[in-house]
Amino acid sequence: SQHSINMNISQESTGELTATLKIEVSESDYIESVNKKLKEYQRKANMPGFRPGKVPFGLVKKMYWAATVLDEVNHLVAREITTYISDNKLEIIGYPIPDNEKVKDIDFGSQQDFELYYEMGFRPDFELRFSDEIKPDYYKIVGTEKEIEDEITMIARNYSEVINPEKSEAGDWIDGKYEQLGEDGEPLADGLNAESYVNVNSVQSEEKKAVFIGLKEGDQVSFNIREVFDDSKEIERIFKLKTEEASAVDGMFRFTVSKISRMIPAEINEELFKRLFPNEKNIDEVRFRELIAENITFRYEPESDSKLFDDVKEKLMELHEFRLPEEFLKKLLLDRNEDSLTREEIDTEFPELIKSIKWDMIREKIYDKFDIKVDQEEIKNVVRGYFKNQFGGHIDEHKEWVESTIDRILSDEKESEKIEAQLYYGKLISVMKNNLGLQIKEVTHDEFHVLTGSPSAHEHEHEEQTHETDV
Repeated sequence: SQHSINMNISQESTGELTATLKIEVSESDYIESVNKKLKEYQRKANMPGFRPGKVPFGLVKKMYWAATVLDEVNHLVAREITTYISDNKLEIIGYPIPDNEKVKDIDFGSQQDFELYYEMGFRPDFELRFSDEIKPDYYKIVGTEKEIEDEITMIARNYSEVINPEKSEAGDWIDGKYEQLGEDGEPLADGLNAESYVNVNSVQSEEKKAVFIGLKEGDQVSFNIREVFDDSKEIERIFKLKTEEASAVDGMFRFTVSKISRMIPAEINEELFKRLFPNEKNIDEVRFRELIAENITFRYEPESDSKLFDDVKEKLMELHEFRLPEEFLKKLLLDRNEDSLTREEIDTEFPELIKSIKWDMIREKIYDKFDIKVDQEEIKNVVRGYFKNQFGGHIDEHKEWVESTIDRILSDEKESEKIEAQLYYGKLISVMKNNLGLQIKEVTHDEFHVLTGSPSAHEHEHEEQTHETDV
């Protein structure tokens, strides 16, 4: 039969957001379970001079009584405190910390009744301000005319077709055979030779570039290889040599042309528009340029979002003036990280920790208000997305392998938490964009960087939740 426990728990306020829990434990609360534990010990005990399990109960009690009482009392008290907190719907930070000062004189060996004390810190109650009164600036990065032109040039190149002209020009690729020549201008019997190509534009000097211009299939040209390729990288590539071997290659070589290839960029016309944007009806050059501009803006969106996030976070931190039980928090951090943090380190890092805890509390309220959650399936879908890119339409053929690999990846807690943090961040950005009355400002990428004072978008590392401050 479960012995009914009637520990007396009382709470006394010690400040605006702190209180002491006093727990009165009487012998009747723990005696039954302690005796039961001691009988188990007696059954298993092995002591010189006694047969196994035949050690007298008195001796077992004498040896293990104090430690067992301490264990059982801690166990019972922890359970009672949890019940008390949930019954009274207390919004606490972290967990109650034992007040060791007050209990240092207790003798668990000889006392029957004990008074234990715990310190508690409470979450401040505050009203979330998260509405269109905030009106943050949102910097929408738009492409310049030059960026749009560059993008179109690149697209034309990517969709170019290859032709094989009669004669070579700058910009062509020429396939052929390289042969190392001897003093007499004839190929060396044991010289270097290779079937490869030359990209005419990769020849640095204009004078040497001319060697490869105006050639036809079957033509031969001789040259000093060092004068044509001043970079050993090309020599490495052509003859498949190691770096140090390539840097030793020198002297005259002959090149015999076997094929000339030229990339003809795609024409900027309706056919190209349709290939790029098959879902667009009646697409003309004006609309094409608009779509290219939208793509550029879309590419820069993570940077715009990152700036919005930082600005809104700062604004919310200003708008929400609530206090935290700082002394209690220091004790909590010390208790939780006693092996890794000293009191001095906590004092040094404390202002930042307070900010981080405060932001966590504001963020929790936003999650509650907009019912933001991330479930396991969403996390899995992110990883599935990686594989979809890899396998394209064939992902179903690899389904079993993919699913077991996903499970393996996510069994690494760090990896799983990283993806979860990214998903929360995305949902947070989305409610910021939809609820705060954004003031859209169009800027170029250069103007944006002047504004942010940063050479590039900063990563939201600080968005990943740290357990040290999770309260």
